[in-house]
Amino acid sequence: MITAKYVRRYEDHPLKEFLARGLLVTLNTDDPVLFDIELNDEYSQSAEKLGLGAKGVAMLLRNGIKASFMDEKRKTAALAELELALTAAAVTP
Repeated sequence: MITAKYVRRYEDHPLKEFLARGLLVTLNTDDPVLFDIELNDEYSQSAEKLGLGAKGVAMLLRNGIKASFMDEKRKTAALAELELALTAAAVTP
């Protein structure tokens, strides 16, 4: 969800540039009820409106795991599980 306070349109958001620069960017929803959007919708809109496609969404998913508060063992397991799902979906890095 893009709020007009910082960026007026999804297409103007610098998220794609941030990813290209190697920043650890993640998607989040602070209050889905208030903003009427779910996290899966944020991923879909970012893929479509920012042109991230499946590879960009995969990068965001990886970043979300890396930035999480899980311990390293759980992060490693979660990343491995994600890679298996991405491979099954034919999404390559």
